[in-house]
Amino acid sequence: MERPIRRRRLTGWPRFALAPTAAVVTAGVVLVATIPALAAPSKPAPAVAPATPTAGRSVPGAGGYSGQVPIALAPGRVLSAAAPLQVLLLGDSVMHVAAPGIAAALGATGEATAADRAIDGFGLSKATNWRTAIPGLIAEVHPDVVLATWSWDDDWALSDPAGYKAQLEEAVRLMLAPGNGVAGVIFTQFPPTGPVLAQSPAQGRAEDVQRAAGQRAWDAVVRSLPAAFPGQVMYLPVAPAVMPGGRFAIWLPPSADPGAPRSTWVRVRMVDDVHMCPAGVVRYAAAILADLTALFHLPPAQPGWWKQPWVDDPRYNTPPGSCPDDHPPG
Repeated sequence: MERPIRRRRLTGWPRFALAPTAAVVTAGVVLVATIPALAAPSKPAPAVAPATPTAGRSVPGAGGYSGQVPIALAPGRVLSAAAPLQVLLLGDSVMHVAAPGIAAALGATGEATAADRAIDGFGLSKATNWRTAIPGLIAEVHPDVVLATWSWDDDWALSDPAGYKAQLEEAVRLMLAPGNGVAGVIFTQFPPTGPVLAQSPAQGRAEDVQRAAGQRAWDAVVRSLPAAFPGQVMYLPVAPAVMPGGRFAIWLPPSADPGAPRSTWVRVRMVDDVHMCPAGVVRYAAAILADLTALFHLPPAQPGWWKQPWVDDPRYNTPPGSCPDDHPPG
């Protein structure tokens, strides 16, 4: 069911200034197209507290950028509550769904803010006006850092990795254009998706293989960019935050109690096996928070950001039943 949607070209996106509104609408379109009809649950799956360094635990998914040259902010740029780190969130519906949690996590430091400009279907092969849209968006938000992830260029990255890398490097150079104030671009690992909904098991297996290969291909290209742009581009392998051991997971135990009975596990992925529910967003955002805190010397985040009103955003229940409060069988 997903492949025909992914092959469509993104339209109706004249400028990034419209992205917030468009993202709300188009994210729902993709979710409606990929999620089977469900009855609205009495309550959606809850968000739960993530593991935190202050609790004596490492944050799952964080700390994987060793060996990369850290991004340095402009000389004289001092972060404070009055002059916080400005982060631009760029990507597709997966980033759009994660954006409220990322913004809450960074905002809890008191010295960072995040502006969500992700839009469903974003990719260089889909948003063909990116050469004009990206500079306009940067001029609007004035970010210090661009934080990005998407998966709509997977087929291109798989069929022509060299050609795709050249295009992505062009996009990165555009984001880093002299004088626009952007100190660096940070790609976050796209959380690999689960089984494809298909009309037959055989078709599903074939689609799974194709999609997984494309996601690996995109990830490989992105992983190569820090070496091409040392000190300007970084890659954060944060997917283990929602994929312990590299395995796709629908439910995970509470971070504070990995050995908890399965009846207490919380849903981290929507029923489409692609987007994250609030509990998954919390884990993903916690890994990003830990890495950005270390990189830019942010103050510790105030606890409780994972249970703020953002968890009730309609995007986590579009369509109704996307994040049921269920538990793994057995």
